[in-house]
Amino acid sequence: MYNILIGGAAGQGIETTASILEKLLKKSGYNVFTTRDFMSRVRGGHNFSLIRFGTEIVTSHSDRLDGIIALNDETVELHKDKLKDTGFILCDSKLTTADARAIKIDMDAMAKALGNPRVSGSIAVGVILKLFGEPLDHVREIIGTFVKEEYLEINLKAVAEGYDSVEKRFPHLEGKFGDWMILSGSKALALGAIAAGLKFY
Repeated sequence: MYNILIGGAAGQGIETTASILEKLLKKSGYNVFTTRDFMSRVRGGHNFSLIRFGTEIVTSHSDRLDGIIALNDETVELHKDKLKDTGFILCDSKLTTADARAIKIDMDAMAKALGNPRVSGSIAVGVILKLFGEPLDHVREIIGTFVKEEYLEINLKAVAEGYDSVEKRFPHLEGKFGDWMILSGSKALALGAIAAGLKFY
């Protein structure tokens, strides 16, 4: 069972990065459980998502982290005490943390070199996939559901660059949940109501 946290300020792409990762991990066979914590402000304020995944059914989140994707320094300071000694902090080189567990990569500079500073999140996705020994088999399919066709190739290049920038750290686990649905609490409630015979709401 693995636990990763993605944190930063509102507007930094936390929600999109988390959604892409959870779909890729599920497609790879993992059972995935995501918890999102949002502050009320549209811009600013600390937001984070916890993604727990494994080969058994996950029924709750865990605060014992294998990895942190930190989009700002505040994320490191707020969550580093929950990170395992063997864990990692993935962040851009511009962050100030001196934590020995930090994997600092010039993601912003890499994104700009690719021609679009907004693809740094896709670079982070590539890094995470490599760290956990995941293949890139489903990246085109999943990324394609999040970006317009004209931005697909640059995002795929960004994922590949992130993937090639690190070495595998965790063993890939063989799960059987690739064909399962990903449901939010709201969707599960609605499906349950329909299954129970609800005709009108």
